[in-house]
Amino acid sequence: MIFRYTEAPSFNSLVYEKMLWAAKVKDSQRPKPANFKVRDYSKGIRSPEPPEHLKLRFHVTRFQIDGRNVHEIAPKPGATLSGAFAASILKGASFMGASVGTAPPIDPCDADIAAAKAEPFCEDGAGAGEGSPTLLFLHGGSYVINATHPHWRFLAKLVERTGCRVVAPDYPLAPGHCYADAYRMLRSLYKALLERQPRPKIVLIGDSAGGGFALGLAMLIRDEGLPPPETLVMLSPWLDITMSNPRIAAIDREDPFLNREALVKAGESWARGANPRKPLISPIYGTFGGLPTMHLFIGTRDILVADCRRFRDACQAAGARLAYYEFERMVHDWMLLDFKEARIAVSQVVAIIAGIEAESAEAAAGSEPAESAAALAAMEAPV
Repeated sequence: MIFRYTEAPSFNSLVYEKMLWAAKVKDSQRPKPANFKVRDYSKGIRSPEPPEHLKLRFHVTRFQIDGRNVHEIAPKPGATLSGAFAASILKGASFMGASVGTAPPIDPCDADIAAAKAEPFCEDGAGAGEGSPTLLFLHGGSYVINATHPHWRFLAKLVERTGCRVVAPDYPLAPGHCYADAYRMLRSLYKALLERQPRPKIVLIGDSAGGGFALGLAMLIRDEGLPPPETLVMLSPWLDITMSNPRIAAIDREDPFLNREALVKAGESWARGANPRKPLISPIYGTFGGLPTMHLFIGTRDILVADCRRFRDACQAAGARLAYYEFERMVHDWMLLDFKEARIAVSQVVAIIAGIEAESAEAAAGSEPAESAAALAAMEAPV
């Protein structure tokens, strides 16, 4: 399925784009040698820990995997919401056509991934429904920056509108760590989540670098024969750290946010000498058969759209299940903000999650899944 949002951009989205150009955010990312602290624009919005005000609205807890924090946000008891209302959120959208679309053994940092130590989960007293999916969220930040306030606001919206639990790991980042360290932690975290319930439903979701990381994790889960996630949602994903796609140059002139040179430097630090085209580092070079249903959101004023379109075409050729959402004139990670187009994207993500919940309820009742906009968004076509 291909979804294209082609309405004229909202006033607030235009203002945001102008602010990015005026603030020279793109130029501020030009890296100094071996120093990734030059992105000064982001210092005021970084927030590795959930903001304190979220604890007033949600059940916020923390546990550790291999000595690193994993944050959990869930509805407070008695406040669980259902995402089933989302069947009509695609109203007004135009579908411009429909297409539905084993990786080599991993060798992170030229060494085997050893299992990380999982420490006990904290006591669970939250109000998420027993059958609700768990959203495993991997934040973006070029693999060198922690989560930010916009990330936590986005996750709060998902918890409010779906009643689901969000698990957000503070995974290892470059330059202090490489991709192998992060995969070690995430594999152990995923296994720990599988053990929480007899039949857990996990949704992988990530933005930017976290979107590429989520795709790589889905490949690792498939290759190791673990129970797969219900679906994978990628928001402005970074799929190729080499940034070698020749079509990037034409888009670069219209992208007010991402700096290609800075991304290449960050990617090199994340790979730490390993082949940057390994599927776990740049998942666009992997194989897509046997993956769960995938959903990809991208804007046309984002240099990453070049590789997202390449990924879309590869999924079509491979027969992989991909729902592709492209928003005209949207910049990188616009869905984390709060204007019209961001609210539309959030509603579509909510509908995807609602489709999983609806299927669970119908399966428990022994009925066939109903056709709905949410089911359409969840892309139920077979591989």
